[in-house]
Amino acid sequence: MLFAFPFVFVGILAVGQDPADWPGLLGPRGDLRASPTQKIMVPWPANGLTREWSYPLGEGYAAPVSAMGKVYAFHRIDKNEIVDAIDAATGRKLWSTPWVSTYSDAYGKGDGPRATPLVVKDSIIIHSPDGSLRSLDATTGKVRWVMQLAKDLNANLPFFGAGASPALIDDVLILNCGGSEAGIVGINPLKGQIEWKQTRHPAGYATPVSLGNGLAAVFTRTGLVLLKSADGQLVLEQRWRSRMDASVNAASPVVWERGVVVSSSYATGCLCLEKKGNQWVTAWSNDSSLSCHFSTPVSRDGLLFGFHGRQEQGASLRCVDAATGKVHWEKEGTGIGWIGSTADGLLVLCEDGTLSLIKPKSDKYEALATTRLLNGPVWSHAALADGNIYVRDAKSLMAFRLGAPATNR
Repeated sequence: MLFAFPFVFVGILAVGQDPADWPGLLGPRGDLRASPTQKIMVPWPANGLTREWSYPLGEGYAAPVSAMGKVYAFHRIDKNEIVDAIDAATGRKLWSTPWVSTYSDAYGKGDGPRATPLVVKDSIIIHSPDGSLRSLDATTGKVRWVMQLAKDLNANLPFFGAGASPALIDDVLILNCGGSEAGIVGINPLKGQIEWKQTRHPAGYATPVSLGNGLAAVFTRTGLVLLKSADGQLVLEQRWRSRMDASVNAASPVVWERGVVVSSSYATGCLCLEKKGNQWVTAWSNDSSLSCHFSTPVSRDGLLFGFHGRQEQGASLRCVDAATGKVHWEKEGTGIGWIGSTADGLLVLCEDGTLSLIKPKSDKYEALATTRLLNGPVWSHAALADGNIYVRDAKSLMAFRLGAPATNR
């Protein structure tokens, strides 16, 4: 269902108080772009990037985040879910806050958390696999509030538990939570109170993003929803999901120069919407350009860079024209991974733990530097801050030096 709504694209609004931080899954601006002053040193040392420190973790796939000189990790050891605050310079534990979890994964993929924390000023927001939401003091780890969202909204948890990472858009905490009472909620991050509810869509794993001008894009299990961040007013609702019931939408929406793109796997592919006047129209859609399983693509200069194909079947890295869906080039054998945009190029972390810095251009794949960071599989996003790239595997969180810290502070 398409709606008319007055809108002028102004870009993505910041979610962090410092553009040099990486406060959530999608970075400081919600678009996987690092601070423009974060420089990447090249060439890389022949013996690899310097590992600054390593920190032991339990199970889970939640990505690290960084803010105010701290790195935060969300993981599980035995029956406890744990949030650790780590000194970004030394890797030393500053505080640890545990709580007992009763969540059990029915598919043997681990009981650890999937959703990445979000730093909101002096708080850190945590979405647990059982559908509960917490706010902790980012300095001390003290619990400020707890919401039992899955229970209160009568939600059926997705296949691997609640795993959508929260986003702060225009001072409203927006979560793709699913439920017969509400599929999307807007929450006051200070009070832990629901401000508005929208749709009855079941939950996906995608993180909401800002379209600017008070609009947010949410990719639920059912499809793409555009709404007003302040009050949840519906602007657009368009179904986009696989005919296969045992599937979810996991990659987050991507904002490009003229609109928004969503991509999914399981014979689904891309839907590209473009804003023309007061109408959102379909620019193109297909399953042959970019079919993203759970890795979010990056938009840069009218191009989309993302991983095409299902993880278990082998994925490849592609460069696609955002306006037409034309595939410019493909790098096979990468597996799924993570892409971060920097002033010096695109950082590409592949499933086997290989990191490359590539040129963001359409004529061919060209790597400026490549090194092996860790042993795969790597299924979690990375974070870029403090001159480091923070990455995790099944057992530990590591910091590798990429260059001097950004100069925004």
